[in-house]
Amino acid sequence: MSSHHCAIRASLKLKPGVSLTEIKIACEPLEDLVGKSFDKMDIHFAEGELVLDYIDCWTDGVGYHNQNLDELADNLASLVSEPDWIELLDDDTGADDKIDVYFVAGSGEALMQIQLKYGVERAREFIEPLVGRDTFNSMADRLYQQFLTEAGYPSPEVQEADKPAETTAHPCKWFAVTGRQPGKDEDHTQVFQLASSDEAIQAFTEAIYVADEDPKTQANVIETYGAGVFITSVTVSDSEISVM
Repeated sequence: MSSHHCAIRASLKLKPGVSLTEIKIACEPLEDLVGKSFDKMDIHFAEGELVLDYIDCWTDGVGYHNQNLDELADNLASLVSEPDWIELLDDDTGADDKIDVYFVAGSGEALMQIQLKYGVERAREFIEPLVGRDTFNSMADRLYQQFLTEAGYPSPEVQEADKPAETTAHPCKWFAVTGRQPGKDEDHTQVFQLASSDEAIQAFTEAIYVADEDPKTQANVIETYGAGVFITSVTVSDSEISVM
């Protein structure tokens, strides 16, 4: 089997406090693959971000999973602030689609979410020019809302808010809910003081339709889009949230 000239690229956001020493230890499999020390490779580490800047290497090529890159992704999974990916590009093929991806996410829910996100973003460049940005975003919203929910996982945007609230003397928290009615172009943010994210999302849904004079509007939207609202994010706080 002949070797292929490839390039490795990634841009990863790191957890606060991650040190250069931790990064170097995590990148040892990359040193073995490339045949260079960490300091000799095109790696940039600054301001909470790690960039692998098209690092040259020789591998069996795309389609042959590389153990070193698997280990690199596993090592970095505990250091990143959010799931992400590393790409291996096969320069010898001369084709843009010759890419292998290694997910920096560990396993389980985080892996499933980043796989879906990567797939959506790869599809965007082919589908969005055909259907337009708004239609593509609606399609992506439906994937996040329906596919992840059916699989038993929350969407990436609401998972933090869905964690059980700590029991306190005052159970209500402040929630800033951002989303939109399917088919509309712009997101809106509203703030509620309630006991859970589920209640906040329900209140947001009711607020979206409260001004609509046609009682059938919400049912028609659900029938068309599969959901009454598309939730972009839910932020929770013990103190009052102000929307500027």
